Amino acid sequence: MGIYDVQLLRAIETDDQVLAKQLIGKIGNVNYQNVTRHTALHSAVAHNNVGVAKMLLSRGADVMLMPKRQTYENGHECPLLMALKRGRSHEAMQLMLLAAVRTIVPCTLSENQLRKIAMLAHYAMLYTTPLVFYKAIEGDAVDDDRRNSEGLTPLMFTMRRVSMFESSTEVCQRKMQHMAQIVTKHPHMLWQRYSRESVKTGRAILCQSPGSTALGMVLFEVMTARRDRMQLNKIRYAANQQMHPQHPSLLELGHKIQRDGATDHFLEHAFIPCFWAHMLQQMRTALGMATHDRLGGSVCCRIKCLSADVMDMVFEAMLIAMTRSDVAHVLL
Repeated sequence: MGIYDVQLLRAIETDDQVLAKQLIGKIGNVNYQNVTRHTALHSAVAHNNVGVAKMLLSRGADVMLMPKRQTYENGHECPLLMALKRGRSHEAMQLMLLAAVRTIVPCTLSENQLRKIAMLAHYAMLYTTPLVFYKAIEGDAVDDDRRNSEGLTPLMFTMRRVSMFESSTEVCQRKMQHMAQIVTKHPHMLWQRYSRESVKTGRAILCQSPGSTALGMVLFEVMTARRDRMQLNKIRYAANQQMHPQHPSLLELGHKIQRDGATDHFLEHAFIPCFWAHMLQQMRTALGMATHDRLGGSVCCRIKCLSADVMDMVFEAMLIAMTRSDVAHVLL
């Protein structure tokens, strides 16, 4: 590593924009990887230094360059996905790097890099904000339906990850709000169906119900797995409570049971009803459009005798009264 590279890393850490500009002009290879296998752009992303990142991009910094060796610092990710995984605090950085990746000619990328680009919408929905997600699918009409190697759309991927692994009610609520904002703008995403034909060879089948929607996966598979996991943890806790009541691992297990219980309650009483209500509203809108004379409604349609207020009452009753099998018929 040259002296300019060391000085540039310090300039990034201290946000010395003037010095960074001088050093970037002197460095021969802006994509040089240091001892931690970072490039300068990795370091700019790590410190959320948008100004230096912009200068590096102007000199040809590679947003898709993978580190030669995985470390804790770089997570074995290119700068773009590293930025996405840093979450909403890096929104400006994420938007800038997404704009940069759109200028890359696909034929210049490796197969691994192309797989990463295919995951942009998935990572953007899971880790960042709706604005970044919209940028990730900008200019590509099929990106919000693009499947990963497990056959999951961005919404399926995000809903499964959040509902399966998240233990913070606060994080669940924030991500629910982000997804709700996205599906309000892209309502068809709630109706995209899981297809085993989309699963790449050698990858596991993650959903046992072919044709399931994202919400169907959560309600009928993930929540069952969460309840089973909760029951096992309670059995483990009860079995060890009398023998080692103050053991740190047992105390931590008790806290985990409490956190998971709060998250389960949130998922069942807020998360799932939120998206179910979105889907019912879309069905209500579709019914209204189908019975409208100017939109092609048939004069023989008996539902046309119902007023808009009565239709609203019917759908509100459905929201309350539908059984689990009724919901399964819609979601699976």
